[in-house]
Amino acid sequence: MNIAETSLELAALYNDVDGNKSKKTYLNKALSFYKHINASQKVNEIEAQLGMVAA
Repeated sequence: MNIAETSLELAALYNDVDGNKSKKTYLNKALSFYKHINASQKVNEIEAQLGMVAA
């Protein structure tokens, strides 16, 4: 869970510093970890940030 939380923080940091590419990289890492532990609320939040639409 720490990796997922850290990835979210890095996504926010890179959004301010580096732009979208690094932000998306870290959001996708966080998404992967949250999916692995079945944290559906966090998965939904990250998917919304990435512009994914739930099917």
